[in-house]
Amino acid sequence: MDTNGGVTTTERDLARLLHLLADETGATGEFDRLGEDLAGEGDGELVALTLTRAARIRGLLADRKRREREMQALLDTASDLASVREVDAALDAIVARARRLLGTDAAYMALVDPETGDAYMRVTLGTITRPIESLRQPAGYGVGGWVAQEGRPFATANYLRDDRIRRKHSVASAVAEDGIMSILGVPMRVGAEVIGVLFGANRDERTFAQSEIDLLGSLADHAAIVLENARLFAATKATAEELTVANDQLARHNKALGPRRPTNS
Repeated sequence: MDTNGGVTTTERDLARLLHLLADETGATGEFDRLGEDLAGEGDGELVALTLTRAARIRGLLADRKRREREMQALLDTASDLASVREVDAALDAIVARARRLLGTDAAYMALVDPETGDAYMRVTLGTITRPIESLRQPAGYGVGGWVAQEGRPFATANYLRDDRIRRKHSVASAVAEDGIMSILGVPMRVGAEVIGVLFGANRDERTFAQSEIDLLGSLADHAAIVLENARLFAATKATAEELTVANDQLARHNKALGPRRPTNS
């Protein structure tokens, strides 16, 4: 082994490797090159142990950075929604952020019809055919219908081959026409009620990680808040209008009666 002032090449490479980790730049090409060089030198158990621990630390740092990005994205979403007045614009923004954060080919949102329980498309992004943009899924069918009925996330790496899914022919045809293969759906809840489903979808097989399911679930929570606030606002506005009408009717009634005449005692 080459030495330089009593320090071996292996020791220098190990020191450099640890420096990269301390700088949180372990994802660089230099880290990979040093790891390959050290593994090839075969200096025994110490090198092997150091490489194993370095790889673990590198993974933990990458996971921390991912969580930080996701948290910032959720904070940004909350900030964005505070400044968005239109419901449609807010829902569009959530679907767009879901697609970007998950890195999926498409993302979309379905709402649950309170009368039938069907899940029907409200927002689509990244879809390329018309049929999928107007899907309506009965409760218990497909990913959306299952999530709406069960109130739990559902992920499939291959929608058309997954034996767990009950498929309507028209829906399966629309999914196939759009090229969608892997789908993740999470519930949008108001209390115990599922009011919609938020989706991420890819045109190749993909196994969604739990962290991705959790992230999409957080965005679904934001969407549910938007819709519930819109419902409450509409209800408050309707009540105010009813009170205005009632007050106008009362005023007209009092005017028709005319002023009261004093009675003789």
